[in-house]
Amino acid sequence: NAGSRIISVRKNLIDYLINIIAEGLAENRPIRAIARDLRKLINSPKFYDWQILRIVRTETTAAANNGAIVAANTTGVALEKIWISSLDARTRTIPPDQFDHIEMEGVTADQGQPFNVQGDLLQFPGDPQGQAANVINCRCTVALQPKRDTQGRLLLT
Repeated sequence: NAGSRIISVRKNLIDYLINIIAEGLAENRPIRAIARDLRKLINSPKFYDWQILRIVRTETTAAANNGAIVAANTTGVALEKIWISSLDARTRTIPPDQFDHIEMEGVTADQGQPFNVQGDLLQFPGDPQGQAANVINCRCTVALQPKRDTQGRLLLT
């Protein structure tokens, strides 16, 4: 999935640069000043660092959470998934984001059922089948807990 995400990053980068130009024009800044700002940004040694970190963070979140689900499916025990959010100032919330991961904190779903994140159905945080706005840069994780019957015994699948 990393290849498709890299294409998405390229599109986001283009959109970001277009935004900078549009903001400059809206502020009636001279074209040369806008171009100078873009040149400074692009020539900055840190220009691509944020993109690289975003790709690595996104892919490792997806891989770790997918690995937990795959391992859980081999146990033969009925499990419940729990969404664990990274609760800090960078966590997605509405507004400004389209998806809210703060509200997802502690939400549960049966092992084979998806989490419903504002209409986007994800098997786990960072699920590559989700919308880019929901999974790129996600730092949330999934936990699994065994389901039990009324006597406290483990339920098997």
